[in-house]
Amino acid sequence: MSDDFPPVGGAENTEYRIRRIPDLQTVSKGAQVRYICEWKAPGRPPEIAGDKYWGPRDGIRWYLYSAASDWLGRQVKNGPIENAWTITYDDDAGQYTVIAEIRSALDEHGTPPTYCYRPQTVGDAGAILRAPLDALVKKGGGPSPDDAQQEIDRFRKLLGEVAQKTPPPDPAKHREAVDRWDEISGRLRGLLAPSTGKRRFRMRAVHLDAATQAQHVLMLFLTELETTEIHGRFGSRQSRRWALVDWTDPGNPRFRGSYEGEGRNVLEAVNACFSSWNLENRYPAGHVTYDLPPELVPLVGGDTRRQMDTSGKNVTDRVISVLEWIAIGGLLVAGFCFIFVAVPAMTEAAVAASMLASTGASTLSIGQRWREGIFDWSADAIDGLTIASNLIGAGAWARGALVKTLTNSGKTVDYVFIGARVGTDAAQGILVASTSLDQIDAVSKDPSLSPEERSRRLLALVGQLATTGLLTALSVRAAAKDADVLRQQPTYLKGDSRATVPEERLSELVDPTQTIDGTKPVIAEGHTSEGNQKTKARTPIRTPPRKWAPTETDLAKKYSADGHPWRRREISDMEIRLVDKDGFTFNVTCDEGTLHVDIIVTKVDPNTTSPHLLAQFDPPPTEPKASEVLYAKELYPLAYKHFEQVGNPATRVTGEFAWDNYRATKDKYVELLKKNMAADAAAKEAVRASKTYPYHADQGFTQVTQAQDHPELDNPLFDYILDKPE
Repeated sequence: MSDDFPPVGGAENTEYRIRRIPDLQTVSKGAQVRYICEWKAPGRPPEIAGDKYWGPRDGIRWYLYSAASDWLGRQVKNGPIENAWTITYDDDAGQYTVIAEIRSALDEHGTPPTYCYRPQTVGDAGAILRAPLDALVKKGGGPSPDDAQQEIDRFRKLLGEVAQKTPPPDPAKHREAVDRWDEISGRLRGLLAPSTGKRRFRMRAVHLDAATQAQHVLMLFLTELETTEIHGRFGSRQSRRWALVDWTDPGNPRFRGSYEGEGRNVLEAVNACFSSWNLENRYPAGHVTYDLPPELVPLVGGDTRRQMDTSGKNVTDRVISVLEWIAIGGLLVAGFCFIFVAVPAMTEAAVAASMLASTGASTLSIGQRWREGIFDWSADAIDGLTIASNLIGAGAWARGALVKTLTNSGKTVDYVFIGARVGTDAAQGILVASTSLDQIDAVSKDPSLSPEERSRRLLALVGQLATTGLLTALSVRAAAKDADVLRQQPTYLKGDSRATVPEERLSELVDPTQTIDGTKPVIAEGHTSEGNQKTKARTPIRTPPRKWAPTETDLAKKYSADGHPWRRREISDMEIRLVDKDGFTFNVTCDEGTLHVDIIVTKVDPNTTSPHLLAQFDPPPTEPKASEVLYAKELYPLAYKHFEQVGNPATRVTGEFAWDNYRATKDKYVELLKKNMAADAAAKEAVRASKTYPYHADQGFTQVTQAQDHPELDNPLFDYILDKPE
C-alpha cells in the first residue's frame, strides 16, 4: 500500500457495502465503531470449492485513511484481513475514511482490487453535545426529585397490583424486582434527605459515553447545605457548604452521588463541588457538558456552559463494572420519560364537538361552553402509569365505543375508547387506533411476563403509540355548576339523529356496541325569534392574565422594603424569603409549579419550642413571643396569590413539618397506628392534624399524596406532598 492511498484509478466495488455500528457520521474521541463489509444481495456471499481451497470467494482487508498526517507523516493505518473491524478513535478530531479492499480468490491475472469507502468524522465532544443540551434547555421540564420519588412509589404500587391480578410465573423473580425498586426508593430518599427543606437549583447536563457514543441526560441539582461562622485570631468569617447531587439512577452507583464543597462564598463553594464531582464521579469514559443554573450565574461567574472529561474511575474506586442504565435512569432518559410526562389531553375540535356538544342548548352554545370552561380538556391529562394501572393493574377501564375521526389530511381513522365513565359528568380513558389494540392485548395478557416486564413493555408501547399519534388521552369533566347543561334536551331538533345530549354521548362512549362518528360537521339549533346567534366549534383562546413583576404583587406591597426593618427580604417569581428584625422567618419557593414550604417560624414558646430553634434567636426568648409583622393566616394566602400574579402558580405543595408542627402530626400518627391503621394511610391522615394544613386546604390542596415520618434525624421531620383532588 503506497502513501498516496487511496490508489489512483481504484475501482469502487458494487457488490459489497460497509455497515457501521453505531451508525453515526460524527463521533467523539475515544469512540469505538465497528465496520462490517457485507454482501449487498440477499443471502451469503459466494464461496469456492475445490481440492486445495474451500471458503469465501473474496478476501477483505481494511485500511483507515486520515485527511491529516500523524506525527510520523503517515496518513494510512493498516487493518485486519477479515469481514469486520472495530476501530477505537484515539487520535485527534478530523476527517477519516474507512476502506475495505476486496480481492477475489479466483483472480489469477493480477486484476486490481476493488474498494468500498465509508467516511467518518471525529469531532469535539462539546460540539456533539451542544445540540442535545440546547434541546434539553429549550424543552426544560423533566421531573423534579420529589416527582421522581412519587413516581417510583407509584410504579412500585403498580407491580403489586399486576401481581395480584395476574400471579407472576416466577414469584422469586418478582420478589427480587420489588426489592430492587424498594432499594431504589430508599437510595433516592437518602440522596435527597440532606437538602430537604432547602432550595435545589436544577442543572441541565448530558453525558456522552465515548465507547458507545450513547447520550444520557443527567439529573443534577446544586443546593446550599449550611452556612457557619468560623471565629479565629484575626476575626470571624463565614464558611458555606454546598453539594452537587446526582440522582440520575439511584439504583446504579455510576449515576448517583453527592459531591460537597466548602468556601467563603457561593463562588468558592460551588466550584469546590465541581472539583469534587470531577474527581469522584464514576461515569463511563467520555464527556459531560452542563449548564450552570441561571440563578447562580451572577454569583459564580465564568462560562455558563461547561464540560469535563470522564474516565470511568474515581479516586477511591478504580475498577467497577459498567452497569446498565436501568430503573429511573433508563426511564427518565427516554424523552424525559413517558411515565413522568402527562399524555396530551384530546383537543381536536371535530371529535370533541361531535362527541359531546348538545345542539339543544340554544341558550348556551358549544363555543360558550368551552369559553366558560364546562369541559376541561387538560386538567385531568392522563399519564403513562395511570394508563398501565388501568390496563394491567387494579383499574376499572374497559373497552368502549368505536370512534371515527378525521386527520388533518381528511383521512378517516378508527379509534377504540378504553376507559370508564367517572360519575355523571366525566369520562376518562384513552383512544387507541383499532389497528394497535392487538399490541396492547398481547402485552397485557401474556402469562409468561413478570409484573415488572409486563409494566415496562406496556409503558414503552404506550409511549410509542402516543408519539406516533396512535394513542390519545381523553379526559372530560364538566364544571359542577354547569353540569345540568349536560342533560339539556334539543328545543327545535327533537327527533333529529344528529341532535344529541352530551350526557347520552358520555354513556355511548363507554358502550362497546356503539359507534361515534366524529367525521361529520357539527350542527346547532336556534330560532329567529331569539335574535342573532353565534356558535363556534373550537377550543377557546383566552386572553392570558397579565404577568406581574415580583415587586408589584399584593404580597410585595404588604411586606414592603421600607415597611419594616427586615433582617432579610427577598421576593422574586420563584422565592419569598422574609426574616423580620427579631429573627422570625417565612420562606417558601415555587419551582415550576411545585410550592415548597421551607422555614416558617412566626411564634415561639420556651415551654414547648425546640431548644435548637430557640438558639437561632439572639438573644433566645425566655417567654412566649410572636412576630410583630409575620402572621401565618395572612402569609399563606398572599404567597399563593403572589406566585399566581407572577405567572408561576402552585400546582403541588411539598414540605416538612418540624418542631411544634411535627409534634402535632406525630401525635396523630401514633394515635392512628395504635388503631391498627396501615402506616402509609396513617401518615397521610396525620398530615391533616398539622397546624398549617388548613392554609393549604383553603387553596384546594386537600389530597395528601405522600407522607412519611423521619424520627431518625437530629431534628425529626414529617415530609408531605399535597395535590388538588381530581
